Amino acid sequence: MICINCGHQVESLYVIYSGDHIRLTDCPKCSQVVDKYVEFDPVLLSIDLLLLKKGAYRHMTFNKLELQLRKHPEWKISRQKLSTWNQFKVFATNVRNWLKKYDQLSRLQVFLVAFEVYLNWVTVETKFSKYSSEFMFSNKLMIYNILEGSVWVQYLFFFAYVMIEMIVLHSVFQYVLINRWNWGKVLKYRKDIVYYILLISYGAKIFPILMLIWPYDTLLSTAIIKLIANIYIIEAVHIVTQKPYFKISILLISTLLLQYLLAQTILIIVVSGFDMSVMLSYIMSEYRLILFRMNAKKSLYL
Repeated sequence: MICINCGHQVESLYVIYSGDHIRLTDCPKCSQVVDKYVEFDPVLLSIDLLLLKKGAYRHMTFNKLELQLRKHPEWKISRQKLSTWNQFKVFATNVRNWLKKYDQLSRLQVFLVAFEVYLNWVTVETKFSKYSSEFMFSNKLMIYNILEGSVWVQYLFFFAYVMIEMIVLHSVFQYVLINRWNWGKVLKYRKDIVYYILLISYGAKIFPILMLIWPYDTLLSTAIIKLIANIYIIEAVHIVTQKPYFKISILLISTLLLQYLLAQTILIIVVSGFDMSVMLSYIMSEYRLILFRMNAKKSLYL
């Protein structure tokens, strides 16, 4: 746990006295309250997160997360020879403890995945309906075959796309920050911190929920929201890791490019049924579409 003001490591955030009276701890370095957000209402905390307050992000990723994870035991590895049944019992106990330990993170992840699937689905459908009448190769695109399929086929396609994007995002950021940039050597839960900060910064993508109330889900608005979400990621990672904006921006741009290439490649292979001729047809159509968008001078092709 740390002081959200200066980053100094502390042993506790508050002291509990008799009668359930709580006294917040003062930081020995900066003499300020270590973490004022301990007493904040979740609604006020959420507002400060949306406003990119440094203290709110440090509270969530360093202090609140550590308090949550410390409540549950670590994954136990038995060094004794056990029977198959006992090994299964140990494994079942580990899985149960792991699910409880990461319950809040899992709930947030499920919510974001469900919402991102909806957002991508709407965006792609809108884009395709806009340029299909002008792009002569629209019936040769992979997405054409997907949108012609059943609702379940479409949902599974966009679900797979979102999952690939999120796996790439978390994997690349964790690898670069921890293994390449050697961030958080003294932190026990540094991988969880990186994972959590990326989830929280995705909160900017909650904004399109207003599209369910007011019909302004245009391509321009979704493009702006995606840009804002990426800015949130850069700022949130900077707040937590103190790495330069330039390095984080380059890392994010590289990750977004890798997301697109991997997602397109994997889904083209799967949708084509491993047919090489169909794969090449999809790839050429996607290439022509990119050129078409680059030459188009209308905002509807964003």
